[in-house]
Amino acid sequence: MIENSSPPVSSVSSVRVGISDLAFDIPPTMKVGIVKEKGNQTIVDAIADAANKEMTKYIPPESIETFVVPGSFDIPFACQLLVETKNVDAVLCIGCLIKGETMQEQYMSGSILQGIKKVSLKTGVPIINGILICQTEEIAKETAGLDGGHNQGTELAHHTLQMAKLKIDNPSPHSQPTSAELSTVINSLLQQQEEEDNNWNNVKFITGAIVGYGMQLLLLWLSGKK
Repeated sequence: MIENSSPPVSSVSSVRVGISDLAFDIPPTMKVGIVKEKGNQTIVDAIADAANKEMTKYIPPESIETFVVPGSFDIPFACQLLVETKNVDAVLCIGCLIKGETMQEQYMSGSILQGIKKVSLKTGVPIINGILICQTEEIAKETAGLDGGHNQGTELAHHTLQMAKLKIDNPSPHSQPTSAELSTVINSLLQQQEEEDNNWNNVKFITGAIVGYGMQLLLLWLSGKK
């Protein structure tokens, strides 16, 4: 989580690799996802737009899949759905929780963090956490670069691309097959079954022909005996 108190401090500042460029080559097949919530839309959209703008410097726009969910609590499910259906190499989550007088946001943030962690470990796909937890809306706006502060979207984009590169360079032998891979396997099995069925039909046809021919010879032999 990116938690801020006055003055705002970014917990992802360590991933800064230079605003102008990344220190590694981007594979042409790289594909990433963004999951963002509708809540606190002005703040979330500002960060998402900055992240998307930075990513498109290195990968084409069609290589970025975006899911929008009603609230932060829905983000882990959307992350898993994105990984399972879009074959992405990393996912960036973007949301915003403003702390109130109750403990609700604190409990929610813990649940969301655990959910994101489980999805990442289960699928083997890096999930980058860009969910803000701020004391006030003013601090959140500063973190999103709306009130003269620095927008975290650029660093989050770099973080996402770095983790996607790490996954591509080190594929897990236990990673779950993608939907495309499953479809290929299923089609191959169906084709194999069809070929076996055709072969069996050919065997039955040849066997029937042999039996029929044998019966004709037997009848001819019997008629000759008479």
